[in-house]
Amino acid sequence: MTTFAQLTHDQRAHLTGSEEAGGVWCLTTDPRKVRALLEGLRPAFDYPEDLTCIDTGGELRVFCRLWSTAQRQAVHVSLTIPRSRGHLPTASDLWRGYEWQEREVFDLFGVQFDGHPDLRRILTWEGFPGHPLLKDFVVDNDDSSWEIPEQTDQEIIDLLSRE
Repeated sequence: MTTFAQLTHDQRAHLTGSEEAGGVWCLTTDPRKVRALLEGLRPAFDYPEDLTCIDTGGELRVFCRLWSTAQRQAVHVSLTIPRSRGHLPTASDLWRGYEWQEREVFDLFGVQFDGHPDLRRILTWEGFPGHPLLKDFVVDNDDSSWEIPEQTDQEIIDLLSRE
């Protein structure tokens, strides 16, 4: 079993900070080192619980939560990137469960995940203007690009009856 001290010692080259809080191991890293850190965590942390983002107003904070089913231990990895044109390497090849979560962060915050196999919008539609969870996103109710194309009842029936 790996301890927090062992983990932080083994990964010290990839960390900018670490703490144990409430039984959760919290690791902070740099965008240039995140891939190496995640690769180092992969053997022990086999379940990708969550990947999300927060707009702080000045930068984006990206959070990964991983779980070790063998040790019954959680680890949080966090890092900051620029609000505009932020890039990170994909983790979807390490944990397939991150494919859709990276798409969600891309769609809602605009974070580019380099190497992702299918990085496209997942909650909004292609052509949607901007990224709706950025603090400077403006909702313009008079903007027609918000309108989702309507389908007539007959179009829906025709679509459902196709074989």
